[in-house]
Amino acid sequence: MPLLYEMEYNDERVLANRFDSQIQGSLKSVGDIDWFTFSNNFPTQLKVTFTFGSSSGLWNVQLMDEKAQVLSGRNIG
Repeated sequence: MPLLYEMEYNDERVLANRFDSQIQGSLKSVGDIDWFTFSNNFPTQLKVTFTFGSSSGLWNVQLMDEKAQVLSGRNIG
């Protein structure tokens, strides 16, 4: 599975980074918001893994549908 890297500026929904496999991103500041998008053409189970380095903090990670309705969310940190 190829590793893709986040492309700035993806701080708004319309500028979301599209990916089909693994993607690596970074947050520059407390207020940094990053958007990513992918397609799923059939019912399946989705596994999302969120990892972070030694920095401390709390991240709010959300999975939304195409209308930006939150399907699932979790605070991580």
